[in-house]
Amino acid sequence: MARLSAHRANSGAAPLTRNAALDRVARRAFERLDYINRTDGAPYSHFCTTPEAIRYSEAIAWATQEGYGGNLDYRPIHAACIFDSLSGKTAAQVVDAVWAFAAQHPNDFSLARLAAPSHRGVGVAVGAAFRSFMVVIVVGDSP
Repeated sequence: MARLSAHRANSGAAPLTRNAALDRVARRAFERLDYINRTDGAPYSHFCTTPEAIRYSEAIAWATQEGYGGNLDYRPIHAACIFDSLSGKTAAQVVDAVWAFAAQHPNDFSLARLAAPSHRGVGVAVGAAFRSFMVVIVVGDSP
């Protein structure tokens, strides 16, 4: 959150406020990406399924079900999937890896979209599997 707030400040946007409903939407997105990966025939060793596997209408339905009263970004799911273990990593090293992923995969984890000043609320989910971890961020216009 500190790195995201600093990135937003550099873009002239206010910090985001953590939102419990958006946290639940991010967790549902994470679980869906995990499910898609496990059922698509690949060995269960990573979560690297594109966030585009989740339709906007699906994310909006989740937000409504979770009690979120605002609008989501048109690209609601931002997912960074890192082929590396969390084991032994400091929080700073994990964040560095996520930011490096974002620089290389702007369609999956768009720092430009996350810095949009219209976004005020954020939800986050993090999970790990055998040799990878994934961070999912969901943003919307209500804190």
